[in-house]
Amino acid sequence: MPLARQQRRGTPQRRATSLGSGFIIDSAGYVVTNNHVIAGAQNITVTLFDGESYPATVIGGDLSTDLAVIKLDAEGLRPAT
Repeated sequence: MPLARQQRRGTPQRRATSLGSGFIIDSAGYVVTNNHVIAGAQNITVTLFDGESYPATVIGGDLSTDLAVIKLDAEGLRPAT
């Protein structure tokens, strides 16, 4: 077996963290952000300016415009004006 293949088998999976920005567009928790921020993400947590954090799910994204919509698991949020 080639050495490179042996190393891949024994290599633990890495956890990556990335940062991005976005804004709330609806009080139901919809957020617009950049697609490259959420691309390939398995877990998304959004931390608001006040320090509150919420899990989010991807609603959709577009590579050509680099925009994405995610939804926070929260209620009563104030959308950007």
